[in-house]
Amino acid sequence: EVTIIGTDFVSAGGKMDVSGKTGGNINVTTGGLSIAAPILAQGDTGQGGNITITSLFKSWENIDALLDVSGASGGVIKHFSEQQITTSGKYLALGNEGKGGSIDVTAPTLKVLSATIDASGTMAGGQIRLGGEYQGGKNLAKDEIPNAHTLIINDSTKMTAKTMGTNGAGGRIIAWADKQAAVFGQFDVTPGINSGVGGFVEVSSGNMLTFGAKVSTGIDD
Repeated sequence: EVTIIGTDFVSAGGKMDVSGKTGGNINVTTGGLSIAAPILAQGDTGQGGNITITSLFKSWENIDALLDVSGASGGVIKHFSEQQITTSGKYLALGNEGKGGSIDVTAPTLKVLSATIDASGTMAGGQIRLGGEYQGGKNLAKDEIPNAHTLIINDSTKMTAKTMGTNGAGGRIIAWADKQAAVFGQFDVTPGINSGVGGFVEVSSGNMLTFGAKVSTGIDD
């Protein structure tokens, strides 16, 4: 297990790795944050681990940033900021033998720019939530993750929670903002090539939505 606590700013420019038979746990709590290296909690033969990142201020991730909790079944990534997240990195929670994992990323301002976010699994797709839960969590007794106010996903971002094998259901992807969302990119929650129910994608805003993404949910899409 790795725990990093910084009151002002943390620059993660070196590799962090708690991989093993099952993935370990990485917890980062800081003011501002910059990630430009792999953060790994992979499971070699068991479930992927957990990466939890909480920042008070702005968080940046360049193209070298890689958060990976893949394993026999995918693990869990949670990245929350109280101000802003801008990412061009990769988030992976692949289930190489079973179901994909869970990826939650949210901040008042969330910018996903040429990023790759993948919670696919051999037996079933997992779950990705960017900026909030289904319909902003309005029917939940308690929010599971904070809502974004502004969400931007550009056209070269790929979000995938599909079944990688022959049989299995597609996963679930939510993209939400309370005030304004501009969502492009590619969403893929397709089932197995032989059988399985197509997955679910919601792209919504509580106020203003600009939508130009490509969405694939079933075999015939």
